[in-house]
Amino acid sequence: MSAGVYDFIVEQGVPYAFQVQYKNPDGTGKNLTSWIASGQVKEKFNDCTALGDLDIDIVEPLVGVMLVTVPKEITEVLKIKGNRYSDYIKLVYDIKLWPASDITDIRRLLNGTISVSPEVTR
Repeated sequence: MSAGVYDFIVEQGVPYAFQVQYKNPDGTGKNLTSWIASGQVKEKFNDCTALGDLDIDIVEPLVGVMLVTVPKEITEVLKIKGNRYSDYIKLVYDIKLWPASDITDIRRLLNGTISVSPEVTR
């Protein structure tokens, strides 16, 4: 199964959160009891070092619901590259999951771009 794609916009220096649900092929929520989730944000796919980790909490494990947060610390250190709020700084991310009992069963759940609207007040 291919990873889903979710592209979104955040404001620089402000945390951003969204919920995502991992579903079985029949559309029901996947039981994520004892699963681990991890995600990172980078400026480019091939960067060796991530800008930071996403905060991922499996909030409803029986139906596969997770709360994903982009901490403000990831975006507040970015250098402004434009002259308007619409001159977004582009970042990339992905989220992976695996059962705690089998660390070789890694699944990429979601990936995409994060467009960061630059801030003025720091």
